[in-house]
Amino acid sequence: MADLTIISNSGKLTIDLFFEGEMHFGPMYFKPRFVGFQPELTPSFITENIVWSLDDKYVALAEVSANLDSMKLLLINTANGSVKILDQCKGLLVPISVSNSGEVEFEWREKGVKEIRVRA
Repeated sequence: MADLTIISNSGKLTIDLFFEGEMHFGPMYFKPRFVGFQPELTPSFITENIVWSLDDKYVALAEVSANLDSMKLLLINTANGSVKILDQCKGLLVPISVSNSGEVEFEWREKGVKEIRVRA
């Protein structure tokens, strides 16, 4: 049984999260299981900060590196499974919103600097 389930806006797609640990001074990270769609590359660990586009075509999430020292912001197309890396850093990436065209607004934090960024 999943520790946490993130449900899409339509309720047809979900990401089940299984707790793995917590980054030092950072967020918890989880092993994901995708239900209703399958990314072409499955991230090993992700945070619980997951946002869907209103039409469920896109989901944005933060992948945690295997050595827990960096993150990648991923955009997954749920229709075809394609995965796009939008940003990466040694700090924290938190998706805020995803448009129906795949534009992602997110918070970027690294070395005491905090910015709101947008990528497509």
